[in-house]
Amino acid sequence: NYFMEYQKLNFSRLVLEITRKCNLKCAHCLRGDAQDISMSTKIIDQVIPQINAALSLSLTGGEPMLAPEVIEHLTASVICNNIFVGRVGMICNGTILDERAIRSIKAFN
Repeated sequence: NYFMEYQKLNFSRLVLEITRKCNLKCAHCLRGDAQDISMSTKIIDQVIPQINAALSLSLTGGEPMLAPEVIEHLTASVICNNIFVGRVGMICNGTILDERAIRSIKAFN
């Protein structure tokens, strides 16, 4: 429709839960039990082109580092759609450092 085609969205802060996968079982976690679910490329391809800018982008989960392919696809979509992202952060448990995901996040700078 007209609005979605011509009126792109601007966010001061955009938080994306990219996966429900997790490698820990923290008692204090509000997410509950981990699930083997990640954001699909189809969702990324439908949502990201509707965005004009995000001053802050936070990637969350589960454990985002368990979904490096999602981070790669998300990064590529943001770059291809020429979306302004001011700052990128990730909320993770720090037990996994995936080089693919780190390279993708660095591409925002």
